[in-house]
Amino acid sequence: ADATSVECAAEWLQTKATRGRGAAGPPAAEAPAAEAPTAASLSEEVGLLLRDHRASCSATILTTVISGRQDWQRHRHIQPSFSYFREFYKSVLSIPGGRAHAIVLHDGLPPSITDQYAAPDGSFSFVKVNLSNFGPDLGVNDVRYMLFREQLAAHPEWDTVFMTDASDVTLRHNPCQLVADAPERVYIGSESSDLKHNPFMRERFKEMGGKYLVWFKSLPDGHVNLWNAGVIGGKRAKMLELTSRIVDVLNDPELAVRQEKKEVNVNMGALNWVILNFYAPGEVGSGEPMHTHYKKYQRMREDVYFIH
Repeated sequence: ADATSVECAAEWLQTKATRGRGAAGPPAAEAPAAEAPTAASLSEEVGLLLRDHRASCSATILTTVISGRQDWQRHRHIQPSFSYFREFYKSVLSIPGGRAHAIVLHDGLPPSITDQYAAPDGSFSFVKVNLSNFGPDLGVNDVRYMLFREQLAAHPEWDTVFMTDASDVTLRHNPCQLVADAPERVYIGSESSDLKHNPFMRERFKEMGGKYLVWFKSLPDGHVNLWNAGVIGGKRAKMLELTSRIVDVLNDPELAVRQEKKEVNVNMGALNWVILNFYAPGEVGSGEPMHTHYKKYQRMREDVYFIH
């Protein structure tokens, strides 16, 4: 790996994870999954609720429901049904003032769903996409970045944009308020796991091969943040830049998995490589109050913007 990449990873290693608004890196400690709310969390919850009602800004939330390509981890195609994104749907409509606008990019939801669940005020809508416009070797989670970038480029009027999973993410508050506090940042979900020693990520970088695998192996020992693709957001220009960088990696003809004529499922590796090579720690917001602790199933929390 080149010296700049190694120095960048070392800079991240030296940045300790902190709590608080827009903190860089995952939280240092993990909270119990079911815990009575503290006075501090109740105060944060009330503060966020009041910000929702006072908000003058809005956020666009992009997500995908893709049934035409098989889910490589579950080894099946998802059913194009409302149940797949029901909780996400309800959470978006709960934001006061209709200032959170969700758009589901889909390739096969029937009119019985899109007509019934589209909100008259535009707070929830559906856009049908044509996957044949993109590489047939891109897996279901990777092709969504092509869709996200396409939408971002087509809508310069958008201000704050988040891109999320549909099946396991719900919205608690209008995230435009979070981004307004530090608009120079990109906001990325994070996990408590260490990137270098995470088995899932090790396999993704093996599939990427080449310079990406060399870089991964050169990561310094110690905790290097593992970024999660389930919740990503920020100002539209920032998101267009970020998704373009991720797309460049996903389209790289030298990816080992592409050279082997296999399906490309490396979006998590691409995200981590891009963040750690193009962004300094102070340019990334993550952790509380942006999102809950990943896979701790903290569904009752109201003192964060996203549940994941």
